[in-house]
Amino acid sequence: MKWSLAGARYIGSLAFFFASATATSAQTLSGVTFQVDNDYFDFWMPGNERPDDNYTHGQVLRTVLNTAPAWTRRGVPSCGEVLASPRSPDRCAKSFLTISQEIFTPTHDTPTPVVGERPYAGLLYADFGRSIVDRRQSRSLAVRLGTTGLPSGAEAAQTLFHRLLDQRRPKGWDYQIDAEPVIGVTYGRQYLMTPGLATRRAALQVIGFGRTMASHVQANVSAGVEIRAGYRVSHPWLPAVEADRRGLRFFVLAGGSEQWIARDMLLEGNTKWTNGLVTRRPFVFESVWGLGAGVGNYAVEYRAVSRGREYLTGPSWHRWGSISLVRGSP
Repeated sequence: MKWSLAGARYIGSLAFFFASATATSAQTLSGVTFQVDNDYFDFWMPGNERPDDNYTHGQVLRTVLNTAPAWTRRGVPSCGEVLASPRSPDRCAKSFLTISQEIFTPTHDTPTPVVGERPYAGLLYADFGRSIVDRRQSRSLAVRLGTTGLPSGAEAAQTLFHRLLDQRRPKGWDYQIDAEPVIGVTYGRQYLMTPGLATRRAALQVIGFGRTMASHVQANVSAGVEIRAGYRVSHPWLPAVEADRRGLRFFVLAGGSEQWIARDMLLEGNTKWTNGLVTRRPFVFESVWGLGAGVGNYAVEYRAVSRGREYLTGPSWHRWGSISLVRGSP
């Protein structure tokens, strides 16, 4: 019953937005990305040593359009107008909708909360916003709306997954973080530091980025750098030229970021059962390496993520893998 009410609605929303996006005209649609995060995707580790805890699963559907409402563009033309124009201006605006679900569990599965272990928690949210882009930088601003707790569908999704995979039933969801609405804003900026190193057949890209998110559930600021090198590497936020879309392209990547966390209810709790179970650390480092390949309008990307200790009694590193399928430009 829980799955039919929460999980089915979520999967139905994913299917609706994916179908809507892929049916949109090429002039309007910039790209669609479907991403799945899971600690089982630690393919560099033996299967029986891969974790199943902390940030244990996530899924993201992101649709980017070449149009944006006029009141969000501040006089900047939409990217759809740029594509239709023989003379491209320096900047243009896109809009995006991202739907995400995140699932968190303690390191050791127990039927009741244990001091020193993070609580069970689920988060479901949508980001709707606009990006102003040019060849050197991308600036994104979005409104975030969502929910924690049972309506997030996290319990239903994890229970169904284990029922299908190994018949194990997670024990502690009766004491998960309570449902609370999520209302907040996010801002992100990316800067391409090496535009002069790109050529038609090969490329080296160094991308600096900063992000901030503020809501009563979570508040944080992060900054970092990512390096990509390969053959016909696509621009990180602009469409590939027609000649490069026709051929095979591939790249490897590596990067790191530091995050300052001011608030995280998913760790700190919001009930008498979950409050104060763990002590949050204010600074967390995250590293990533990966690879990607594409041909035509389609691409696939794999990322291996290692995140430092988030709370004093947590694991020194938590690792997971991320697989993304991309159509068009992100």
